[in-house]
Amino acid sequence: MKHECPNCKSEFKNTQGLTMHIKYCGKPKRTFNCKQCGAEKIFKYTSTNQYCSHKCAQIASRVEKDEAHYKRKRAIANEAWQRYHAKQKSQTPANADLKLIQQIYENCPDGHEVDHIVPISKGGLHHQDNLQYLPRLDNRRKSNKIIGPGSGIRTHDLLLPKQAL
Repeated sequence: MKHECPNCKSEFKNTQGLTMHIKYCGKPKRTFNCKQCGAEKIFKYTSTNQYCSHKCAQIASRVEKDEAHYKRKRAIANEAWQRYHAKQKSQTPANADLKLIQQIYENCPDGHEVDHIVPISKGGLHHQDNLQYLPRLDNRRKSNKIIGPGSGIRTHDLLLPKQAL
């Protein structure tokens, strides 16, 4: 048995669909503009629509987080990876300031990487005194060689004046 809307004469297979239709039939459609792309869309069943699609919602969530957020996240991941390797070889001494080491990774200048002066693979310690900033290309060339402390920017020298303030 088919059911018909008394307002617009649309046909429905069941009364439940007809009941929902009658509730909104003849009323103007509520619309919203997508926060990401600006497309005008009709509200669905919820009243909190902000984006026209899942894709727009994902793009907007990425845009809201700035580059500094991702740089800090990468720095923390890099420091955790180095700490893990040092721990595997028992090369993080008890007097290492882990918060200072994390700060060294977070404050790494653009285009540089944190380098162990004496590589962990060669017996060096994961300690703030054994870290320096090297340009990315130089750090890749150095690999796990021992070149010496004069080839990069000593992190120990950069961070000590800030701590004294």
